[in-house]
Amino acid sequence: MDNVVRLERVSKRFEDFEAVKCLSLSVARGEFLTLLGSSGCGKTTTLRLINGFELADDGEIYIDGTLVNATPPYRREVNTVFQNYALFPHLSIFDNVAYGLSIRGLNKAVIRKRVFEMLDRVGLVEKASSRPAQLSGGQMQRVALARAIINEPRVLLLDEPLGALDAKLRRTMQLELKRIHTRLGITFIYVTHDQEEAFVMSDRIAVMNDGRLVQIGAPTDIFERPANAFVAEFVGTGNFFAAIVGEAVGEGRRVHFGAECHLVATGANGFAEGASVTIAVRPQPVQVLTATCVEESENVLPGTLKEIVYVGAVVRLTIDLGAGGTIQAENLPENLPFDFRRLRGGDKLWVHVPAGSILVYGAGA
Repeated sequence: MDNVVRLERVSKRFEDFEAVKCLSLSVARGEFLTLLGSSGCGKTTTLRLINGFELADDGEIYIDGTLVNATPPYRREVNTVFQNYALFPHLSIFDNVAYGLSIRGLNKAVIRKRVFEMLDRVGLVEKASSRPAQLSGGQMQRVALARAIINEPRVLLLDEPLGALDAKLRRTMQLELKRIHTRLGITFIYVTHDQEEAFVMSDRIAVMNDGRLVQIGAPTDIFERPANAFVAEFVGTGNFFAAIVGEAVGEGRRVHFGAECHLVATGANGFAEGASVTIAVRPQPVQVLTATCVEESENVLPGTLKEIVYVGAVVRLTIDLGAGGTIQAENLPENLPFDFRRLRGGDKLWVHVPAGSILVYGAGA
């Protein structure tokens, strides 16, 4: 694989706080890689180590095969797009986008041609003479992208650039960013705490926690096969139970939790009988049933309705399993075998949990 960015055992400390801990990471040329994690996990510090705004205390950073630990930011072939846009308020949109080319001393005719080509790509030709204060947040974000991309960096670093936008514009810009990346073929390294954003745009996602890389892979790998309970919870699994592994049943093993809750999980095959585990179940595969709909007994648990929330696309139901705790299900209204609007708290319900949808982790994983 042709790696344009490579970090080898990189660490960064701020006094007594270690923000990045022995991080090794490779980013392929032309890849869209997202660093995903909660605030304080080290993702922005990692980005700042790559662009040179922070210097590593340990380890090595390579850009296109060249060691850049001591290279100042302006000599690294990377550009950064920030959440606050960082546009020059006194310059026109044209001059903001042209700034990097002007610094390089390019011919004015060349600059004009390239700037208008770039403004056309981001749909802002008609705003060339405007000032940043006259633009919307989405338009300013596109200007910041144009200014960064026009210099044709080997790597474009994006530090939560959509964080200040409203939800609708944010979704639009996610798709626009992905289209720009596909069209230009520049390597993107993107930082966000938003799981949906990462899944929409990324070729690969690197999940970080407490300064460490805990899992890296394609979005489908991260969502369907979380490496541990932390990743499972972070990407929205939602239901967690402490359980004990039991006997083999068919293609899986039975797992026991609460006083009388038992499920067969194919993911438990790698654990010995009697092992303490954590089982995790995403809300989407959990099917909610009434007495007249129950057709099988395996992996069906009785409970009572604790809460029901209609969120438009799905109905979110929380079912009380008694000593087993609660389990949350998210079903499309049309897939429910009953009219959810007739349900009331305390109604008797059953949940079916498919054996293959149960993730199993060793205790403490």
